[in-house]
Amino acid sequence: RLLCEPVRFWGTITTESKHFWHGIDRALLFHKFNASFLCPISTTSNQNVAKKFSNSDEGIMIKLSCASEKSMIPYLDVSCISEFRMESERLFYGADLNIVDIIYQGEKLL
Repeated sequence: RLLCEPVRFWGTITTESKHFWHGIDRALLFHKFNASFLCPISTTSNQNVAKKFSNSDEGIMIKLSCASEKSMIPYLDVSCISEFRMESERLFYGADLNIVDIIYQGEKLL
């Protein structure tokens, strides 16, 4: 609850044209191409930062966006309170996001 309220009340509404990245250090299988994150998910607006987190032979990067402008999905820019400000960290909580692309070992899969 302590993370949900700041995202909902002080977050910025994302737009369909804005993309976020999430690096994962191993490959995952996806059963659908949108995801409901019912927990906090840390993303970045900088693709190079996500690349660092997925920097392994098995890692992937997922490119995320909201489904449409009508979705009204808020995120909180936490870069100002982060120890690593250059990571451009954006926090989502309880968000339905589209998986726009999956990048595995530098190759786009979608």
